Amino acid sequence: NNGDAAASAFTTYLIVDGWGTAAGRLSGLSPGSTYTWYAENVFVSTTGSHWLKAIADYFNEVAEANKDTGSGTGTGETNNERVEYFSVQTASWTVLVYFDADNNLESYEIDDFNQIAQVGSTQSISIAVQMDRISGSDTDTRYGDWTDCKRFYMKRGVTPDPQNAIQSLGEVNMGDPAVLFNFTIWGVNRYQAAHYLIAINDHGGSWVGCCWDDTSADHLDISDISNAFSTIYSRLGRKVDVVWFDACMGCLMSSIEIAY
Repeated sequence: NNGDAAASAFTTYLIVDGWGTAAGRLSGLSPGSTYTWYAENVFVSTTGSHWLKAIADYFNEVAEANKDTGSGTGTGETNNERVEYFSVQTASWTVLVYFDADNNLESYEIDDFNQIAQVGSTQSISIAVQMDRISGSDTDTRYGDWTDCKRFYMKRGVTPDPQNAIQSLGEVNMGDPAVLFNFTIWGVNRYQAAHYLIAINDHGGSWVGCCWDDTSADHLDISDISNAFSTIYSRLGRKVDVVWFDACMGCLMSSIEIAY
């Protein structure tokens, strides 16, 4: 709000390629203050040229000073919308990291998140993370100590603070193969690339499986992992290029039982 008076309630509207995609309602805005609105679940994955328009006061609810005289109530709200043009290109790789931190590895998973953020996504590599954390007084309390499951797009320098998440899923069972399937399909559809790598990060126990979710008292056993990737193949019509088990005792996840 660049004016000298508080703005009343107004609606912000987002249009992408001519289609209205999202609307947000703000109860008011004091002078000199700003408002950041994140349109969750709005993304563009189709390659090529696109445009978007953001309109701050879509219904012209806020009375503004006359743009010509500087006083009174004006009509033309010329500073309330902006158009941006952009293009989407297919990345060479998309890396999808499945962080099951709903156990005693929470601190290590957060450290791994921060290591990825030191590099972040590039023009040729898209990195997205799904992280589920655990509750309890003896757990890692960094970054707001949130305890549900969130998804992040890994820009360089991003932190696992809740406000940086692009989606909040609530509590999920990371030991459920359907959750692994949903994350993979979401990531492939949203971040299209020539190749895909799925990194599964947590405890590992060879033929016993991996990804122990303490809140749900569950884990991914071998049949769960096999079924998840079989279903992913059926949905996508192709296999993912690399499945990487970044698990404790990771050598066990290289066993012939897992490969089979």
